[in-house]
This record gives sequence, C-alpha cells and structure tokens, in this order.
Amino acid sequence: MMHTFRPTWKHVFLLGLIVGFFHLLFYAVWVPPWQFPDEPRHVEYIRLIHEIGHAPAWSETDPHLEAAIIRSMARYDFWRFGFAIGGYVQHRDQTFAEIWTPAYQNVHFHPPLYYRLMAWLTGDFPLAALESQLFFLRLVSVLIATFSLLIIGLTGWTLGGWRLGVGVLAFAALLPNHIFINASVNNDVLAEFFGVLTVAAGVAVMKRGFRPLPLLLLVGGMALAVLTKRSTVFLLIYVTLSLMVAGWYHHLRGRYGLLYAFLTVLLAAAVLLLGGWLAWRLGRVEVLKYGLRTLARPHVLVERLHQVPWTTYTVVMFESFWARTGWLNIILPSPTYPVLALLTLLAFLGWFPLTRDVWRNGGEVRDLYVAIGLVFLLTVLTQWGMVVGKEILHFGAQLRMIPQGRYLYPFLPAYAIFYVGGWRWWLRRLRLPPISVIVTGMGLFALFVIWHTLEFYYGPFGG
Repeated sequence: MMHTFRPTWKHVFLLGLIVGFFHLLFYAVWVPPWQFPDEPRHVEYIRLIHEIGHAPAWSETDPHLEAAIIRSMARYDFWRFGFAIGGYVQHRDQTFAEIWTPAYQNVHFHPPLYYRLMAWLTGDFPLAALESQLFFLRLVSVLIATFSLLIIGLTGWTLGGWRLGVGVLAFAALLPNHIFINASVNNDVLAEFFGVLTVAAGVAVMKRGFRPLPLLLLVGGMALAVLTKRSTVFLLIYVTLSLMVAGWYHHLRGRYGLLYAFLTVLLAAAVLLLGGWLAWRLGRVEVLKYGLRTLARPHVLVERLHQVPWTTYTVVMFESFWARTGWLNIILPSPTYPVLALLTLLAFLGWFPLTRDVWRNGGEVRDLYVAIGLVFLLTVLTQWGMVVGKEILHFGAQLRMIPQGRYLYPFLPAYAIFYVGGWRWWLRRLRLPPISVIVTGMGLFALFVIWHTLEFYYGPFGG
C-alpha cells in the first residue's frame, strides 16, 4: 500500500535551509573579488598569521603581500566599485596605508581566533593564487553561515514550534544584507555563529532550566564570540539575564532553592568576570582608557554628542541591516527603504496586541515568555548602545566611521522573531496565511536585491 507524501513544516524548514545555502553560495561565487567590505585587509591578516606564526601587531605588515592584493584589486576594477581614499598608481607597488590612510590600513586590532582558524584551513597558498584563496575562504564562510541559519531557525522552533521556526529561518536566509555579509571573508561570519549559538542556548536554559549541555554552550558560545570580535561583548548581559530567568522560574521554588540561588549568582558573576576580562585583554586598552578619560569630562561628552551625525547613523544602520550591499555603495532605488521602514513600524505595532493576547492567557508559561521577551529587549538596547557608543568613543574628524547593520547580526534571532511575530499578527487579522506570505515577500525582496546587485557589477552600470 502506497503512502501519500504530505509535506510538514519540518520539511519546509529543511527546504528553507537549502535555499539559504544556495543564496549564500550565489553571492560568494558571483560577487567579484575584493568587493565585500574589508576583504583585502581580512585576507592580509590571515596570510600574515601563516607567514609570521602569530597575530600581527599594528606595525607588522608585508609590503609585497599588500602590493599583490592591490594589483589584484585593480584587475577586478576595485576603484570603480569599492571604497578607497587613495587612487591606484600603475607600475608602482602600493601599500594599504596609501589607499586607505594609516588609521584604516589594517584590521590587526581584531582578536585573532577567526584568522588563526582560516590560516590553518588555507595553509600555504602561493601569492599568485590570491583569488583562489579568497574564493576558498568565501566557501568556508558559506558553510559556517549555513550552520548559523540552522541555529537561528531552531531558536524559533524552540519558542514556537516548526511554523515559527520556518518564519524565523526564512527571514534570516532571505535577508539580503545578512546573506551578502556572510558570504564574504570577514570575522563577522564566525562572530555571528557563536552569537546565535549563545542566543539559542540561552533560550533553552530559560525554557528548561540548568542543564549541562545548554549551560556549556551558553557560556562557551559567549566566550568564543568575544574571542572572535569585541562587538559581541553585549552577550554578557544576555547570558547573565538568561541565567537569572532560568534560576527564578525553574529552580528557586524547589527543595534546593537557596542552593540554586547561590549557583545562579555565582554563574552570573563568573560570566561577567570572564567576559569582562576577555574584552579587556583583547581590547585596545590604551585607546579605550584615553577615550573614557576624555568622555569623563561633561563638556567634552556634550560636545561629542552634538558632533555625532545622528540622522546619518540611523539611516545607514537601518539600510545596511536590510540591504545596502557592496562597500555600502549599492543603494536600492526609492521607495524601497521607506517601505521597509513602514513594515518595521507595522511589526512594532503588531507586538502590542500580541503581548496583550499573551498576557490574557495567564499562568507560568505566560510569565516565562514575558521574561524571555524582556531579556531580548534589554539585550537589544545594550547592543545598540555599544554599537553607537563605540563610534562616539572613537569619533574623530580624520576618518568618521559609521555604525552598520551587520554589527547587529550576532543577535539576529531576536530581530527575526520581532519581525515575524509582529507581521504574523497583522496577517492573521487579514485572514492570510502568515508564514507563507512572509516567506514569499522575503523571497521576492531577495531576488530584487540580487538583480540590483548584479546590475551594479555586470549590468549597464558595471558593464
């Protein structure tokens, strides 16, 4: 007797993961060499670790390597499509300091974990095969990012079943700028993997209490994220709050409540100390001390806050979270971003009746989900404060850096749940199938951005 195959949301979830993989692979293969943000400097860091055997200091460079990368950039028309302050001079070896200024010449200030791993994987590529090494590293990024997508989707599944898992996975797998960045050679890729692993472990701990494996992944993921990129230090707050929620809802009311209370406080203190120590050890301590001493004077802080271009920060952060690809120079036509802003507003408004409905259900499950939501909200606010605060701390007239949406991706599960949950409420009110509409809409948007990106590099503008 033959059985009719009936697809379930679990099957759709697996299909979404496959789509995400090919979406990543497409960008990794079709975007020309060096056209992802900061790729030349990341590749330099990786090769230097292999050459000198340790993480390079700021002054440790290889002029021959930099000249070879710059010649390769010129072959692929980088000065037409990328970002550089200095121009390319034919028949002369140039350094990164010449084309990006000494303040922007390398990324040696990043923690070395990602670069050590990539140097170990790539081995001794000949200098003549730079492009081959670049594409191999991009394929490694694709594999890492695919596992990140899996974890993001499973976070949604843990909170709301396979249907929510599909929606959250689809949002992450079809979010254009997210996929664009994760197809590149960039330590953001590994930082996001450890970040979303920490988020997923935190959700498991908050839902089920202290269990060995989720606790290990929670603390270990946070530590490895900080060892990969300092912008993930905000996870300290998330991990600490997750431990407190888990202790309160699962352990404090039982027979060994006082013991678990002591364990919760001990774990939270250990996490804060470990994360703070890692961040301090990996940070540019002298720069941080100088910046904090400067901002400690009230009149300097007020003056600095007045200097910050808040409108530019907000616009670039929002646009580059969704889709501002290339070196932030592939901007979508109007009215794309206003429509995305409207959709963000609708998601925000959708959470008010959604929260009301959850609150009316009552019981411990309601209280726990409200607590998880508050943990997400407080962590998001901490993350925003760190992203913008870093720019205020280092704000200067010589090279004004702008915070970008990609800095938010290590906490992407929370943003995906925000959008999917808010839209889901409105679509139900309109009697439309929420997840199907969300997946279709995100898919069409992803195709639109692919077309626009390809036109930039290969179409009338780039041809």
